Amino acid sequence: MRLIKQNGVSLNGEKITVDDTDQILMNGEVLQIGKKRFIRFIK
Repeated sequence: MRLIKQNGVSLNGEKITVDDTDQILMNGEVLQIGKKRFIRFIK
């Protein structure tokens, strides 16, 4: 939550706000946490 409040988390290149945390993630989306951590969702 700290990283989200400080704009350190993005989904597909767009910053995530606190209101967007209940968003459903789809296949192939990329979540970036900080500068170096990337997660690609695969079902």
